[in-house]
Amino acid sequence: PELYFQKVKRDEMGARITYATLYGIFFTAAYALNFTRIAICLSILHYSVEALFHLSRLLYFADKLQIVNYSFKLWNVLFVLVRLGSITLSVLTFWYGLATHQTTQFNVAEGNFNTQIIRINCLAAVCLLEAWMMWNFINFHLRRMREKAAEAAALRKKSAGGVRKKPKKTEKEDVSELPEVDQNTNKGLIHRPNKAINCLAAVCLLEAWMMWNFINFHLRRMREKAAEAAALRKKSAGGVRKKPKKTEKEDVSELPEVDQNTNKGLIHRPNKASPKVK
Repeated sequence: PELYFQKVKRDEMGARITYATLYGIFFTAAYALNFTRIAICLSILHYSVEALFHLSRLLYFADKLQIVNYSFKLWNVLFVLVRLGSITLSVLTFWYGLATHQTTQFNVAEGNFNTQIIRINCLAAVCLLEAWMMWNFINFHLRRMREKAAEAAALRKKSAGGVRKKPKKTEKEDVSELPEVDQNTNKGLIHRPNKAINCLAAVCLLEAWMMWNFINFHLRRMREKAAEAAALRKKSAGGVRKKPKKTEKEDVSELPEVDQNTNKGLIHRPNKASPKVK
């Protein structure tokens, strides 16, 4: 009914239904498993960027083109940063934070579902969702780039207009008429778009790997500092209580009689004043 009243086109129905279904599944799971706090934090990050996107669209419909260019660029940057921030927050919460209070079996009566299997599945689901959104974002921009290139080519053809052109040759025919060296160069140019997509995917994977190592490095440092602080507290608390220091008389009384006389002379020797040398 919502799609009918909004007069959504058939081409857009699939994407709308997919988004609505995913939102419903994730929010229902967060509410049922008592992970509402992390769900609220992730929702604030996500919907703040979505609000900026819809605001930019409203400005575009209002013909505020100068502001729209900056707002869409800001949205492009913030979208990527929010995706990385959501993955980072999920890893810190599910992998490290909740692991300190995990249980072996979930308890439905108390609402405690903090088990290792549930936490890992929730973390995997969030990471897959963020990766899927990032994939759609990259495809959206690549499609826009292709559309802009097609529009620019159409304008160039239209401006050139009047002069009758020869029938367009295929790429293979164009390459076959060139020398051997130029054929190899032109083939590389033809297949460059696919290489660009592969390079973009490789860069994204490399950045994700570097971010993962950065998070692990700082978490390892935090654990080491916490262990050192705990060791210092134990050392300062002093599990072994020291015995009270004995006096000189008690020490002498525990020795044999001969050693007692010798030790008494050593004890009282510093009290005797040394004779002054004239």
